[in-house]
Amino acid sequence: MPSFPHSNVGLAQAFPGENAGCACEGPGRAFEFVGGVPSGIVFDDAAGVGRRVGERAGTTELFGACAAHHGFAYSFRDPRSGNEKGSVENRVGAIRRAPFVPVPQTWGMAAYNERLLGRCVALSEGKPRWSRGEAESRLFFEDRFAMSGLPARPFSCVGYAKAKADGKGKARVDGPHSYSTVPELAGQELAVGPSATGVAVYDRAGALACGHARPRGTAPTDDSDPSSQLRLLGARPGAWSN
Repeated sequence: MPSFPHSNVGLAQAFPGENAGCACEGPGRAFEFVGGVPSGIVFDDAAGVGRRVGERAGTTELFGACAAHHGFAYSFRDPRSGNEKGSVENRVGAIRRAPFVPVPQTWGMAAYNERLLGRCVALSEGKPRWSRGEAESRLFFEDRFAMSGLPARPFSCVGYAKAKADGKGKARVDGPHSYSTVPELAGQELAVGPSATGVAVYDRAGALACGHARPRGTAPTDDSDPSSQLRLLGARPGAWSN
């Protein structure tokens, strides 16, 4: 959830997880909504952005590309030091108690997230910023005026990787998660593009072979599509017993 300390405006987006695609797509939507990019962002407890190893904080490859594309600097806060970021913590609590109470129901996350940005800004309409005596919405205009322009093209929040399909045409990425393609791709090297909520699989020629919803968690999953086996079974009817 991006929060702007000058105006106290916060913009929330809902995702089913906290991978690198989510960490890039959420801020990207906020940039598009406000029409600009802040010069610097301080991240707090963002697993999809990177990991701290000892005294050094490293970023994921996808997030590094996202920051370079938009041209913003970034730094990190200690997630255990809530006293250092009271304004942000309070804003998170305020948004949790408004758009998310009661628990919302929706048929489509994309449409819901689009409406959510407007609802977040509406919370600041006419509300005075206690430390400055001006309306938060007025100060948010100053925030937007101080931002850099949007890049000419949006950033593709997809991190591509190679994966070899097994004997049944399944590719394993994201740890224990398997994605089925078609039997004809068995044993081939494929390109897999996980995004915030989905996974696209491409053959060696770059043609889209299939797309799947991206599962969550550390438990093994198998996104097999039984209908993809029908052509092969028609040619090898003896395999029906398996």
